[in-house]
Amino acid sequence: MKNNFITITCCVAMLSVTSIAYCAETPAKKTLNTDKVTEGARHKGLYLSGTLGFTRVQDANVESSPLDFSYEDGFNIGVAVGYGIGENIRIETELTHLENDLDKVEVSGLGTAPTSGDIRSTSLLFNGYIDLKNGTPIITTLSAGAGIAKIDLDVDSVAGIYTGASDDDKVFAYQLGLGLGYALQENIIIELKYRYFATDDFDFEGDDVEFKTHNISFGTRIFF
Repeated sequence: MKNNFITITCCVAMLSVTSIAYCAETPAKKTLNTDKVTEGARHKGLYLSGTLGFTRVQDANVESSPLDFSYEDGFNIGVAVGYGIGENIRIETELTHLENDLDKVEVSGLGTAPTSGDIRSTSLLFNGYIDLKNGTPIITTLSAGAGIAKIDLDVDSVAGIYTGASDDDKVFAYQLGLGLGYALQENIIIELKYRYFATDDFDFEGDDVEFKTHNISFGTRIFF
């Protein structure tokens, strides 16, 4: 997991540096052509994107257990390669990693106790986007995606007592999203995205566990 995190982080950093360098090459006195920027933000062709943001777990509990886990806010990071196939349509393949630490556990009828551990998801999704035109450099997007995710859940301790419970599973995953972008250049767009990401129930030591999250991320999209 650490290797995946480092690799994806480097990709996002490279995309950001590329964006800054490209903008720096534009003469300071050059007037921004709104029509060209708007068109360029939706043109056909290959693009790369990177995102980094915040993740909140809505649900990740063992369905048959009286234990109700809560999670600290975590992070998400991802990279994608896509293609604009029409004036407003894009498709892409995206690799994303989500991670949240365990916070506490509530035992039915007995109260709460501190707990340690984490839940991690690494997913490969195929996404579709609709970019809504508005005649300005501002771009509104609607998206949906589906694919596969590997979920890792570790419950290291409960109330200071070591448990060592750990398991992972590969399951179907999907997401729905809404985004707001701004074209810095004809082929460079910065974006703010919200995504609801969830999976089918995954197996944790013989029990089913749901996984549902809310994600907000900032990213850069570069057309070539």
